Amino acid sequence: MGLHSQNTYLFIQGHTLYENVIPLLMNPLYNFMKNQKMREFNDLGISNIEKENKRNQYKNQITDFKAILQTNKVYYSCFLMNKIKTDIENYLTNHLRT
Repeated sequence: MGLHSQNTYLFIQGHTLYENVIPLLMNPLYNFMKNQKMREFNDLGISNIEKENKRNQYKNQITDFKAILQTNKVYYSCFLMNKIKTDIENYLTNHLRT
């Protein structure tokens, strides 16, 4: 089928990648950044009530990263999108000739 280490990603289903791989990468990063922000509130020279208000305000503003990924389309401008498009075109040209 033309499967090589350079084009393996072309053979994975997008939903499988989105549902099973992305969370493994994003959850730790998302939690780290969220906890870092909470620690920043502790470093502020303000009262405990103000800190708690800031934490609650932040918790109400943040969204689960999956919701962010569903609405974010900025990745289309990533230089890798052109590579993926070119790789798909090359694969179709070289392997699916009828």
